[in-house]
Amino acid sequence: MFLYCFCSQPTPFFSSEIDELEKRLGSLEKNTALFLSGKEKIAGGYKTLPPELGKIACEAYPISSDRKSIKEFKKELKFFENKKNSEKLSADQSSRLSSLRKTIFNLKPGVDCNNLK
Repeated sequence: MFLYCFCSQPTPFFSSEIDELEKRLGSLEKNTALFLSGKEKIAGGYKTLPPELGKIACEAYPISSDRKSIKEFKKELKFFENKKNSEKLSADQSSRLSSLRKTIFNLKPGVDCNNLK
C-alpha cells in the first residue's frame, strides 16, 4: 500500500491575518504622510502671510491635535511591535515599519514659528 501526500508550501499564518497587517501598516503609512504633508502646507501658508499675522496664526496652531495624532501613531506602532504581530510581518513590511518607527518618533507637535521667515 502506498500513501501519497500532496503538500503545498506551509503557510504559517492565515492570509486574512497578513492582509489585515498590510492594511493597518498601509493605513499608518498614509496617515503619517498626511500628517507631515498637512503640517508642511500649514507652515507654507503661514509664510505667505504678513510677518506679524503669520506669527499670530502660527502661535494659535492647535498643538493638542498634533499630540493626539502622534499618540495614536505610537499606539498603532505598539500593535505591530507586539511579538504576536511582529512575527507575521514579511521582510518588506518589517523594513517599512522600521522606517516608519523612526519617522513617528521624530514627530514634534506644532509648527516651528521661528522658521517662518
